[in-house]
Amino acid sequence: MKTKILFVEDDVVLRNNYVEILELFDFTVIPAEDGVEAMEILQHHDFDVIVSDIRMPRMNGLVFLKNVRADVKLVNTPFILLSAHAENTDYENGIKSGANEYLTKPIRGKDLVNAIQNVIAVV
Repeated sequence: MKTKILFVEDDVVLRNNYVEILELFDFTVIPAEDGVEAMEILQHHDFDVIVSDIRMPRMNGLVFLKNVRADVKLVNTPFILLSAHAENTDYENGIKSGANEYLTKPIRGKDLVNAIQNVIAVV
């Protein structure tokens, strides 16, 4: 069975590019434009991994992550945060918030695939 990924990114070009790359690696990917849309999708679908940008309108990635971790059925879903912020404190805040992985943009497709495979292997 294919790994199913919820990919949350407000930049439509980046979102489409990463979805295309992940599909080339044989993942099933459902895109969302922000945390609000992603929470709606999570009410109807189960995912093996959630990948989310941090800076988004309506609901940013850290608030989205907090909501995911507060949901009993989602609490253990591997979560990867994406951000343009590369400071150590940004990384630490992301991990302390409950992310399994924190990647800094720009992210090479292979690095994203490796991070997904790594968080799945731990579960």
